[in-house]
Amino acid sequence: MESVIDVSPISGRDLPPIHGACRMFPLTVGQQHHHARQLLQPSRRTAIQRSFRLAGELDVPSLLDAVRALVQRHEALRVSFVPTDEGYRQRPILMPSAARLINCQRVDGASEERFRAYVRAVLAKDILASWDEREDYPFRFRLIRMSQQLHALVVTVQHAVIDLRGMGVLERDLWAHYRGKRLLEPALDESGESVSGFLGAACQQQQFVERLAARNARFWKNRLDSVPRGLDVTPLGSADGGRQDFEETHRIEIDFSPRERDNFEHVAAVTGSTVFQLLLGIFASSVFRLSDQRKILIHMPFDIRQRANVGTLGMFAASLPVVVNRKSTVEAHQREVRDSVLQTAMHGHISPQTLVDAYGHNLDQIPLRSQIQANYVEVGRATASPDLADLTVDTDYYKPRFRPLAPALYLQVASNFDRSLKVELIANCTSLGAVAAMNMATSFRRLAKEVAS
Repeated sequence: MESVIDVSPISGRDLPPIHGACRMFPLTVGQQHHHARQLLQPSRRTAIQRSFRLAGELDVPSLLDAVRALVQRHEALRVSFVPTDEGYRQRPILMPSAARLINCQRVDGASEERFRAYVRAVLAKDILASWDEREDYPFRFRLIRMSQQLHALVVTVQHAVIDLRGMGVLERDLWAHYRGKRLLEPALDESGESVSGFLGAACQQQQFVERLAARNARFWKNRLDSVPRGLDVTPLGSADGGRQDFEETHRIEIDFSPRERDNFEHVAAVTGSTVFQLLLGIFASSVFRLSDQRKILIHMPFDIRQRANVGTLGMFAASLPVVVNRKSTVEAHQREVRDSVLQTAMHGHISPQTLVDAYGHNLDQIPLRSQIQANYVEVGRATASPDLADLTVDTDYYKPRFRPLAPALYLQVASNFDRSLKVELIANCTSLGAVAAMNMATSFRRLAKEVAS
């Protein structure tokens, strides 16, 4: 007889109104880029998510206390966004009530398979849910219990307040507190604001960018003026015919073993690059085989936080375009990507308006089909630790199997616990055509395997 899943809350969901200080703070450059891209692509995913399969005895009170300490320590988890005549500003808000910190649920009568299916459904729901930037806290913590020996913790944080490095800080501090290493609570002034924290770092970064933006503007204008606005793959994409659903994609996942990753690292060391840059070179080679363009843009995140804010949870990463020139070989593309990434990083402090001006378009007129995106994720790199044997991460929980897709091409590289690599490559068939998408994916797989072997 099939079991019935009964989902019932363990704690209440009383949602008190949010009150906080009235002082407004500027957005970081990363936050400004994020809001600008939201205007361009309202359907974009706006959250970063982690999920943990907690096997064995779980100290639930300690975990709930760790979540409380985490939100108390990190100011970025206690901000709201307010539209003003000069654009968005952010402000601190008070600590949420205990009921609002985390949603606890119990899944009764479920098999392991059905429990996993339920967790995936929660993942998909949370990552696609909208955020009320003035009323919602920018996080969702969910603890889902199947039994005393099996829980799942799902963490979803609004991308406007956190980048991938920040998520690593969140994971490190959460599990450090759970293991008994108490987090240092931030010093607060009389109004309840952090004396030093994310909002202070945002002010410092704004001042820093203002000093450098004018100098970097000429570099960006010269770099971007010569790049085609769209990705032209008509010679390969025109054979499809007919209108296709925007969500139709061609997707491949390629798993590289630890040995293959070692080979990537050896090649990268010889060429003075990183494994991610190596894969971007292969990616660029595959794209150039679809197009006659002489240059392409690949948008990728750059962490432009200052050294003093390495341990600060917040949104400091800006999505900047790397310009890649056509070369004759894969090896030459790898060197081209390496050099372009370094040049982009050197000029990373740039105002969002400078990029818009360089394109020569208003925010609502930049063509979506010119978007090529690439991303690198360390799955669980800072989460589980050897001395916590009952804590494991199930990478299948890491993300849902779908996402709203706007870019024509999207590459994501995920680094796993066992030093393996997973590459997910997605091509929007509507923008490229199904034939072009399939050929590009096939080309990337073949070239990557050749380098890995």
